[in-house]
Amino acid sequence: MLHALTMIALVIHIAGGAIGLVSGTVAVVARKGGYLHRKAGTVFVGSMWVMATFAIYLGFAMPGQTLNVFIGAFALYLVTTAWMTVRAKGVSAGIFEKAAFVVAVCLCAPFAVLTFQLITGLPTFFTGAMTFKGPIVIAIYSSRAHHPLAHAEGRRIADTFSLKYRCSCRRCPLCPH
Repeated sequence: MLHALTMIALVIHIAGGAIGLVSGTVAVVARKGGYLHRKAGTVFVGSMWVMATFAIYLGFAMPGQTLNVFIGAFALYLVTTAWMTVRAKGVSAGIFEKAAFVVAVCLCAPFAVLTFQLITGLPTFFTGAMTFKGPIVIAIYSSRAHHPLAHAEGRRIADTFSLKYRCSCRRCPLCPH
């Protein structure tokens, strides 16, 4: 049986994720840059910070959930850097961007080790709520193709709703500049 504090943390973690799903959906559907889009995006970021922070705690508190510490930290990294990108005034890399790069490299290390272990068939150092089979392995192997797939999906959604597609990354060769 889980300790009462851990159960409360689990409920908060799930609530943060659920609010993130709803607010993220609203932000995606709302007009980009509009009032509803901005408010829903702010709620999304806050709820994802809550969800990820409690995922890190639960990764330590629950037996066999060590991998969730890294997944929670990676979610925090992704949401925080996305938020800072939206709020950025200039295009040059400052201290935050340089520190975020170091954090990204450090966060990639456990996933690189895990991927190597899965590819070579070695036993994994990390444990998690899900086994490393089927969709999990496919997601790990396909993660390098994420950005081009995101572009294809963005264009497909834009075409479906007769919208103009514009990637907001402004850095990759797939983006119209």
